[in-house]
Amino acid sequence: MENKYLESLAYKFVLGTATKEEAQLLHLWYDAEDMERPVYVCTAKGEDEYTTGKRLFKKIQASGGGKR
Repeated sequence: MENKYLESLAYKFVLGTATKEEAQLLHLWYDAEDMERPVYVCTAKGEDEYTTGKRLFKKIQASGGGKR
């Protein structure tokens, strides 16, 4: 998958605006990716790692994910 398209999908996914099909494509790419090299995901402009993590964790909790 082309890097620019991947960046676009990742950005939409992080913002919560990706369609189900776009999210599925991103997951398929991620599952097939060689994890021996780093995978970088874009974040909202000016957002640091802590803020990104906090925002994503809230989304996971809101969706019912992460329950044990």
